[in-house]
Amino acid sequence: MQVLHGIVTYHLHMDDFHFHWKCDRLDIAMLMFADDLMLFSNGDLASVCILKQCLDCFTAISGLEANPAKSDYFVCCANPDLCASLVQELGFRQGSLPIRYLGIPLI
Repeated sequence: MQVLHGIVTYHLHMDDFHFHWKCDRLDIAMLMFADDLMLFSNGDLASVCILKQCLDCFTAISGLEANPAKSDYFVCCANPDLCASLVQELGFRQGSLPIRYLGIPLI
């Protein structure tokens, strides 16, 4: 996972990535716990594509890949065109909040 962290860190500072507004000051784009990974961005298509490219690069290096059947993405916008673009780009299903993670509600 250190390799993935390095890939993400490199691309966040080299490409036109926009952090989620709550994560910008601390430069947080990913959190990991055990075999779970959470990626955060502003939600614009370019930033999401950068994170997807990082995952694809990590897959090419390690052979590990996200399982689309177990992976969700969450957006907090009402733009149906953006949501459709994200589905096409990511191949993950759209989740809805609130959810529980390790027994804690996330909203």
